[in-house]
Amino acid sequence: MRPPRDDIAAPEFPPGTTWVGAEPRQMSALAVRGPVLVHFLDFAQLNCVRALPYVLEWNRRYGRAGLTTLGVHSPRHPFTADPEVLPPALARLGIEHPVADDSGYALWRDYGCEGW
Repeated sequence: MRPPRDDIAAPEFPPGTTWVGAEPRQMSALAVRGPVLVHFLDFAQLNCVRALPYVLEWNRRYGRAGLTTLGVHSPRHPFTADPEVLPPALARLGIEHPVADDSGYALWRDYGCEGW
C-alpha cells in the first residue's frame, strides 16, 4: 500500500538520544540514502520478539540495497528500563543494527506509537 503523499517525513532523533551500537546520522540524512525501517521494541515483550526475525532478515537481505534499519527500545516493563541491561539483551537477541534507548518515550510520542 502506498501512502497518500510522497514526502512523508519521519521525526528527527531528539538531542541527547543514547544509542547502543553505532550512532546514526540525522533521520533526514538517512532518508536521502534510501528507505529507513524503524522498529520499536521492548526486548522482553512477546510481540516484539516475535517480529524480530522479520526485521533481522529484512536488514540482512536489503541492507546492501540501501535499507537502513534502526531499533528504538521503549521499555514496557520496569525491569527493561534499566540502561545496564539493554546492551546484553540486544546482543542475546542478535540485534546488530543501532538501537536508541527511548526510556523517556520521546521517540515513542514523536512517532505516535500506541502499543508494542
